[in-house]
Amino acid sequence: MCACIRHTPPGYSDASKPLPVVYLYHGFGDTVGSWVEQGRAPQILDNLLAEQKIEPMIVVIPDTETDVPGAIPEDFPGADRRKNFYPKNAEAADRELVEDLIPYMEKHYRVRNDADGRAVAGLSQGGYQALVSGLSHLGTFGWIATFSGVSTTTVPNEAVEAALNDPDRINKALRGFTVTVGTKDQVTGTDIAGLKAILDERKIAHDYQDYPDLQHEMDVWRPSLIAFLEKAFKK
Repeated sequence: MCACIRHTPPGYSDASKPLPVVYLYHGFGDTVGSWVEQGRAPQILDNLLAEQKIEPMIVVIPDTETDVPGAIPEDFPGADRRKNFYPKNAEAADRELVEDLIPYMEKHYRVRNDADGRAVAGLSQGGYQALVSGLSHLGTFGWIATFSGVSTTTVPNEAVEAALNDPDRINKALRGFTVTVGTKDQVTGTDIAGLKAILDERKIAHDYQDYPDLQHEMDVWRPSLIAFLEKAFKK
Protein backbone atom coordinates (compact mmCIF):
# COMPACT_ATOMS: atom_id res chain seq x y z
CA MET A 1 0.00 0.00 0.00
CA CYS A 2 1.32 3.42 -0.96
CA ALA A 3 1.85 6.31 1.40
CA CYS A 4 -1.27 8.45 1.26
CA ILE A 5 -3.46 10.90 3.15
CA ARG A 6 -7.21 10.44 3.47
CA HIS A 7 -9.53 13.35 4.22
CA THR A 8 -13.02 12.50 5.42
CA PRO A 9 -15.78 15.10 5.81
CA PRO A 10 -17.04 16.26 9.23
CA GLY A 11 -19.55 13.80 10.61
CA TYR A 12 -18.23 10.83 8.67
CA SER A 13 -18.68 7.51 10.50
CA ASP A 14 -19.15 3.84 9.82
CA ALA A 15 -22.87 4.58 9.61
CA SER A 16 -22.49 7.24 6.92
CA LYS A 17 -24.01 6.69 3.53
CA PRO A 18 -21.45 5.65 0.87
CA LEU A 19 -19.54 8.74 -0.27
CA PRO A 20 -17.85 9.62 -3.56
CA VAL A 21 -14.04 9.59 -3.64
CA VAL A 22 -11.47 11.84 -5.30
CA TYR A 23 -7.99 10.37 -5.83
CA LEU A 24 -5.79 13.47 -5.94
CA TYR A 25 -2.15 13.29 -7.11
CA HIS A 26 0.67 15.73 -6.34
CA GLY A 27 3.44 16.87 -8.66
CA PHE A 28 7.01 15.76 -9.27
CA GLY A 29 9.33 16.23 -6.30
CA ASP A 30 6.45 16.87 -3.91
CA THR A 31 5.03 14.63 -1.21
CA VAL A 32 1.60 13.48 -0.11
CA GLY A 33 1.62 16.50 2.21
CA SER A 34 1.93 19.03 -0.61
CA TRP A 35 -1.79 19.22 -1.38
CA VAL A 36 -2.39 19.62 2.35
CA GLU A 37 0.26 22.19 3.22
CA GLN A 38 0.68 24.27 0.05
CA GLY A 39 -2.54 23.31 -1.70
CA ARG A 40 -4.72 23.75 1.42
CA ALA A 41 -6.98 20.95 0.28
CA PRO A 42 -8.54 20.32 3.74
CA GLN A 43 -9.48 23.99 4.15
CA ILE A 44 -10.85 24.10 0.61
CA LEU A 45 -12.97 21.02 1.21
CA ASP A 46 -14.28 22.17 4.60
CA ASN A 47 -15.13 25.65 3.30
CA LEU A 48 -16.91 24.36 0.19
CA LEU A 49 -18.88 21.90 2.28
CA ALA A 50 -19.84 24.57 4.82
CA GLU A 51 -21.00 26.79 1.95
CA GLN A 52 -23.00 23.85 0.55
CA LYS A 53 -21.15 24.08 -2.77
CA ILE A 54 -20.14 20.42 -2.70
CA GLU A 55 -21.62 17.26 -1.29
CA PRO A 56 -19.68 15.29 1.34
CA MET A 57 -16.82 13.33 -0.20
CA ILE A 58 -13.61 11.56 0.73
CA VAL A 59 -10.34 12.74 -0.80
CA VAL A 60 -7.37 10.39 -0.99
CA ILE A 61 -3.94 11.85 -1.75
CA PRO A 62 -1.65 9.02 -2.87
CA ASP A 63 2.09 9.29 -3.40
CA THR A 64 2.49 10.07 -7.10
CA GLU A 65 6.01 8.64 -7.12
CA THR A 66 6.21 4.90 -6.55
CA ASP A 67 9.02 2.85 -5.10
CA VAL A 68 9.30 0.27 -7.89
CA PRO A 69 12.87 -0.68 -8.87
CA GLY A 70 14.26 1.50 -11.62
CA ALA A 71 11.87 4.39 -10.99
CA ILE A 72 13.65 6.47 -8.37
CA PRO A 73 12.95 10.11 -9.27
CA GLU A 74 16.29 11.40 -8.03
CA ASP A 75 18.04 9.19 -10.58
CA PHE A 76 16.46 11.01 -13.51
CA PRO A 77 17.61 14.52 -14.42
CA GLY A 78 15.12 16.77 -16.15
CA ALA A 79 16.36 15.91 -19.63
CA ASP A 80 15.66 12.19 -19.12
CA ARG A 81 12.61 12.33 -16.90
CA ARG A 82 9.87 12.35 -19.52
CA LYS A 83 11.46 9.66 -21.61
CA ASN A 84 12.44 7.19 -18.90
CA PHE A 85 10.96 7.98 -15.51
CA TYR A 86 7.38 9.13 -16.14
CA PRO A 87 6.26 6.12 -18.22
CA LYS A 88 7.59 3.49 -15.83
CA ASN A 89 6.37 5.31 -12.74
CA ALA A 90 2.91 5.96 -14.22
CA GLU A 91 2.44 2.28 -14.96
CA ALA A 92 3.34 1.35 -11.39
CA ALA A 93 1.18 4.10 -9.84
CA ASP A 94 -1.77 3.06 -12.00
CA ARG A 95 -1.41 -0.55 -10.91
CA GLU A 96 -1.18 0.55 -7.28
CA LEU A 97 -4.32 2.66 -7.59
CA VAL A 98 -6.51 0.11 -9.34
CA GLU A 99 -5.28 -3.08 -7.68
CA ASP A 100 -4.53 -1.86 -4.16
CA LEU A 101 -5.84 1.56 -3.22
CA ILE A 102 -9.38 1.48 -4.63
CA PRO A 103 -10.07 -2.01 -3.21
CA TYR A 104 -8.62 -0.89 0.14
CA MET A 105 -10.92 2.12 0.27
CA GLU A 106 -13.93 -0.01 -0.63
CA LYS A 107 -13.08 -2.50 2.10
CA HIS A 108 -12.32 -0.07 4.91
CA TYR A 109 -14.43 3.01 4.16
CA ARG A 110 -18.04 3.61 3.19
CA VAL A 111 -17.47 4.70 -0.39
CA ARG A 112 -19.43 4.48 -3.59
CA ASN A 113 -18.33 1.74 -5.96
CA ASP A 114 -19.74 3.17 -9.19
CA ALA A 115 -17.74 5.13 -11.77
CA ASP A 116 -19.79 8.30 -11.25
CA GLY A 117 -18.72 8.18 -7.61
CA ARG A 118 -14.98 8.16 -8.40
CA ALA A 119 -12.74 10.96 -9.63
CA VAL A 120 -9.04 11.07 -10.38
CA ALA A 121 -7.20 14.39 -10.54
CA GLY A 122 -3.71 15.78 -10.21
CA LEU A 123 -1.28 18.59 -10.90
CA SER A 124 1.77 18.47 -13.17
CA GLN A 125 3.15 14.91 -12.99
CA GLY A 126 0.01 14.06 -11.03
CA GLY A 127 -2.04 15.43 -13.92
CA TYR A 128 -0.32 12.91 -16.16
CA GLN A 129 -1.20 10.19 -13.67
CA ALA A 130 -4.83 11.29 -13.75
CA LEU A 131 -4.83 10.98 -17.55
CA VAL A 132 -3.16 7.58 -17.50
CA SER A 133 -5.41 6.06 -14.85
CA GLY A 134 -8.58 7.85 -15.87
CA LEU A 135 -8.39 7.11 -19.58
CA SER A 136 -6.89 3.63 -19.21
CA HIS A 137 -9.85 2.57 -17.08
CA LEU A 138 -12.91 4.15 -18.64
CA GLY A 139 -15.80 2.79 -16.66
CA THR A 140 -13.86 3.00 -13.39
CA PHE A 141 -13.81 6.80 -13.10
CA GLY A 142 -16.54 9.23 -14.07
CA TRP A 143 -14.45 12.37 -13.53
CA ILE A 144 -10.90 13.30 -14.62
CA ALA A 145 -8.99 16.52 -14.02
CA THR A 146 -5.49 17.53 -15.05
CA PHE A 147 -4.13 20.79 -13.66
CA SER A 148 -1.08 21.94 -15.66
CA GLY A 149 -0.48 18.27 -16.35
CA VAL A 150 2.13 16.47 -18.39
CA SER A 151 0.40 14.83 -21.35
CA THR A 152 1.06 12.39 -24.18
CA THR A 153 2.33 15.38 -26.18
CA THR A 154 5.68 14.79 -24.49
CA VAL A 155 5.19 11.42 -22.72
CA PRO A 156 3.45 8.90 -24.99
CA ASN A 157 1.17 6.25 -23.49
CA GLU A 158 -0.50 3.62 -25.65
CA ALA A 159 -3.59 3.19 -23.47
CA VAL A 160 -4.24 6.93 -23.27
CA GLU A 161 -3.73 7.37 -27.01
CA ALA A 162 -6.10 4.47 -27.73
CA ALA A 163 -8.76 6.10 -25.57
CA LEU A 164 -8.28 9.48 -27.23
CA ASN A 165 -8.78 7.76 -30.58
CA ASP A 166 -12.26 6.69 -29.46
CA PRO A 167 -14.01 9.97 -28.63
CA ASP A 168 -17.50 8.47 -28.42
CA ARG A 169 -16.37 6.05 -25.74
CA ILE A 170 -14.82 8.82 -23.67
CA ASN A 171 -17.87 11.04 -24.02
CA LYS A 172 -20.16 8.23 -22.91
CA ALA A 173 -17.95 7.14 -19.99
CA LEU A 174 -17.02 10.49 -18.43
CA ARG A 175 -19.28 12.88 -16.58
CA GLY A 176 -16.55 15.52 -16.48
CA PHE A 177 -13.08 16.08 -17.99
CA THR A 178 -11.29 19.18 -16.68
CA VAL A 179 -8.10 20.72 -18.10
CA THR A 180 -6.44 23.84 -16.66
CA VAL A 181 -3.16 25.72 -17.07
CA GLY A 182 -1.48 29.07 -16.45
CA THR A 183 -0.96 31.04 -19.66
CA LYS A 184 2.74 31.56 -18.87
CA ASP A 185 3.44 27.95 -17.85
CA GLN A 186 6.84 27.03 -19.29
CA VAL A 187 6.92 23.58 -17.67
CA THR A 188 3.79 21.92 -19.05
CA GLY A 189 2.23 24.61 -21.22
CA THR A 190 3.15 22.64 -24.34
CA ASP A 191 1.64 19.49 -22.85
CA ILE A 192 -1.69 21.16 -22.13
CA ALA A 193 -1.79 22.89 -25.52
CA GLY A 194 -1.24 19.54 -27.24
CA LEU A 195 -3.90 17.81 -25.16
CA LYS A 196 -6.43 20.59 -25.73
CA ALA A 197 -5.83 20.46 -29.49
CA ILE A 198 -6.63 16.74 -29.51
CA LEU A 199 -9.74 17.17 -27.38
CA ASP A 200 -10.99 20.00 -29.60
CA GLU A 201 -10.20 18.22 -32.87
CA ARG A 202 -11.88 14.97 -31.81
CA LYS A 203 -14.81 16.70 -30.13
CA ILE A 204 -14.10 15.16 -26.74
CA ALA A 205 -16.20 17.00 -24.18
CA HIS A 206 -14.11 18.85 -21.63
CA ASP A 207 -13.98 21.96 -19.45
CA TYR A 208 -10.93 24.11 -20.16
CA GLN A 209 -9.71 27.00 -18.05
CA ASP A 210 -6.54 29.03 -18.42
CA TYR A 211 -5.29 31.42 -15.77
CA PRO A 212 -3.87 34.63 -17.28
CA ASP A 213 -0.28 35.60 -16.48
CA LEU A 214 0.25 32.65 -14.12
CA GLN A 215 2.91 29.99 -14.40
CA HIS A 216 3.41 26.48 -12.96
CA GLU A 217 2.17 27.33 -9.48
CA MET A 218 -0.32 26.85 -6.70
CA ASP A 219 -2.14 30.03 -7.72
CA VAL A 220 -3.37 27.94 -10.64
CA TRP A 221 -3.88 24.65 -8.82
CA ARG A 222 -5.85 25.81 -5.79
CA PRO A 223 -8.60 27.53 -7.83
CA SER A 224 -8.50 24.63 -10.29
CA LEU A 225 -9.23 22.23 -7.44
CA ILE A 226 -12.04 24.42 -6.13
CA ALA A 227 -13.73 24.66 -9.52
CA PHE A 228 -13.38 20.93 -10.14
CA LEU A 229 -14.79 19.93 -6.76
CA GLU A 230 -17.76 22.23 -7.29
CA LYS A 231 -18.60 20.32 -10.49
CA ALA A 232 -17.79 16.77 -9.43
CA PHE A 233 -20.46 14.27 -8.43
CA LYS A 234 -23.37 16.52 -9.29
CA LYS A 235 -26.47 14.60 -10.35
